[in-house]
Amino acid sequence: MRTGYAAMRLGWTVFVIPFLFVFFGTLLMQGNPLFILLDSATAVVGVWLVSAAVMGYALRPLAVALRLFYGAAGLFLLVPIEALELGRWVNIAGACMAAALFFWERHLRRALGAFGK
Repeated sequence: MRTGYAAMRLGWTVFVIPFLFVFFGTLLMQGNPLFILLDSATAVVGVWLVSAAVMGYALRPLAVALRLFYGAAGLFLLVPIEALELGRWVNIAGACMAAALFFWERHLRRALGAFGK
């Protein structure tokens, strides 16, 4: 079971990415170039955030609360725009959460660096 869980943590993206291609036609490079760039960026960042939450490690080991926050931010970024009426707003909320995580990690890195780790 432990091996199965480890394989699931490492391979979940292999299962999710084909669904992203179905729901995000822009990931297949079809449509407006601005939306292609935007949706590609949200998909990459969303997959990275969820992977960090599943693995429990981003730039350092993550506590349970941070893992939940990383996972929520990543899932918000992976919500297809056409799936919900407010899909773009859900993506914007995920982007704001991801920005907050970025600044939080940057703050922690500076604080720990000032005290010699």
